[in-house]
Amino acid sequence: MRPTSIRLFTLFHLAATALVLVNNLLFWDFNVAAADPRFGELAPLVPASITATALFVPLLLYYLLVFRRSNVARWIIGGIVLFWAGGVVVAVGKFPTLMVTITASALALQIAGFCYLYTPPARQWFARSG
Repeated sequence: MRPTSIRLFTLFHLAATALVLVNNLLFWDFNVAAADPRFGELAPLVPASITATALFVPLLLYYLLVFRRSNVARWIIGGIVLFWAGGVVVAVGKFPTLMVTITASALALQIAGFCYLYTPPARQWFARSG
């Protein structure tokens, strides 16, 4: 049985992923317009590929963490969170306020979930993976 900290990670991680999806859908037109003009008719594929990646990577990491108990995935999420935090700082003032606010909210959820991966019960759970 998974410890409470892993269940809470799941809740926060999947909520953050859902917020990212909502954000991408709300600002679809903005992302199409922001695509490099050299894409031409393929410009709608830019946000589509961003959205697909924004769903695939977190769900893959979720699977690796919760079902495979992967310590490597735990550290990858840490790197992604740090990269994401830097991106939010850079985005302030360059993107629509609502877009940045939703992204920052998703980041806060992800940070909360990440912290649960390093509680003593979670560490013991990952240690028994082997």
